[in-house]
Amino acid sequence: MHLEMKGIYKSFGPVEVLKNVNFDVKENEFHALVGENGAGKSTLMKILTGIFPHNGGTIFINGEEVHFKSIRDSEEMKIAIVNQELNVFDDMTVLENLFLCKEIKTKMGRIDVKEQSKIAKGVLKRLGIDIDLNRPIGELSVGLQQMLEIAKAILLDAELIVMDEPTSALTNREISALFKVLEVLRTEGKSIVYISHRMKEIFQICDRITILRDGEFVISEKVKNITYEDVVKNMVGYDLGGLFPDKPHIELGPSLLRVENISKDKLFQDVSFEVHEGEIVGFAGLMGSGRTEIMNAIFGIEPCDKGNFYFKDEPVTIKSVQDAKEFGIGYVTENRKDEGLFLEFTISDNILFNNLRRFSKKNIINYKLASEAAKKYTSMVNLKFRGLEQTAMELSGGNQQKVVLAKWLANSPQVLILDEPTRGIDVNSKKQIYQLIFELRKIGIGFIVVSSELVELLGIADKIYVMHEGKLTGSMINDNLSDETVMKCMMGGANFGKSK
Repeated sequence: MHLEMKGIYKSFGPVEVLKNVNFDVKENEFHALVGENGAGKSTLMKILTGIFPHNGGTIFINGEEVHFKSIRDSEEMKIAIVNQELNVFDDMTVLENLFLCKEIKTKMGRIDVKEQSKIAKGVLKRLGIDIDLNRPIGELSVGLQQMLEIAKAILLDAELIVMDEPTSALTNREISALFKVLEVLRTEGKSIVYISHRMKEIFQICDRITILRDGEFVISEKVKNITYEDVVKNMVGYDLGGLFPDKPHIELGPSLLRVENISKDKLFQDVSFEVHEGEIVGFAGLMGSGRTEIMNAIFGIEPCDKGNFYFKDEPVTIKSVQDAKEFGIGYVTENRKDEGLFLEFTISDNILFNNLRRFSKKNIINYKLASEAAKKYTSMVNLKFRGLEQTAMELSGGNQQKVVLAKWLANSPQVLILDEPTRGIDVNSKKQIYQLIFELRKIGIGFIVVSSELVELLGIADKIYVMHEGKLTGSMINDNLSDETVMKCMMGGANFGKSK
């Protein structure tokens, strides 16, 4: 399929989002579309797939002008989109989700479950997924759910597939499986639009790259003719320098949170660690290793079965989210869409709802105080937005993440848990978040950072704990620590010698 988008213009009211953007994808081409959060990448693709109407410009498929009024129109033209935010119904089965609104019917008009199962198994086998099709999709990990979104596109037999941050929630093994599938699709003549902030992946699999900045076209070039530094400079408009800002060296304060021998069902066993004032503690591990489950226990979402918590060396009980908040613990979850935000509410409301007690007296909300706090903390996280009354749904993924950060900073946390804090965020926003973490450690906030990106943990953490299949296999001071050492622990090897 040959796609051409010429002079695409899009505005939301007075706000111009895309300004005469040109973009094209050739037949059997893997084309990267990159830019900072808010640059217009997702909006451009939503116009392509009929989700948003455009205010100006034309779209051509194989030389013929097309007009898509809905996503069904684009699907009929063999265009599919795999969104960064998952589009699943948790209570429905895997099979039901895969064929939702695209059910195969028998001659009697009934759903042909047998035929659907046969087709689904074939597609999932290509993806390297072995899973019960009758299992509720809500029971699966975010990574598996993302892989199933990719499976939906393959089920459509799409000729052009838009992938918006497809690997942001995948393990290395799942990414390898995905790339093998992409190579198969390449041999079949498919075209791919690949949206990602992971430059290594772009340089590995893409043929060409187009860069947007502030809703405008910047450059389109063959990947082999451009460098990583060129890409970053064109994205931000200036030379960004290294990914990580200078890490301040501070003397750690006394213990804030100490966890001793906590366990939960078969999810994790006998986990112990400690966070001091001003300390950044990293948690590494493959998906399913128990990292997020431990954070859920600390925050009282799914209390542990046994073990002890100490806050400032005093024994405490954490059985609910309210308990955790009262001890000054905040939690930026990995799933901002379902767990971190009220998407249909305003930025101001999202910050207010998390801090009702702080901004209320005798059950009366002080809106002036709440508004001042919202302005302060959205400024602190460098949020890009039109105004505090803009809904969270209208923001890019990276800016939604910044709202989640702002709402917790407004709660004045003493310990802040960050689970995949920069997933799906551009390089400039990543650097801003790292700088924010470094500044906040100076005032004594302790951080627990869970990340699938080893380079992130090696770049910011003082100490790294490693999980493997529910057990702690590594506890290491991050002093010239190598990724090979951490990876060994992630795969089941043990390393505790350097921290004790």
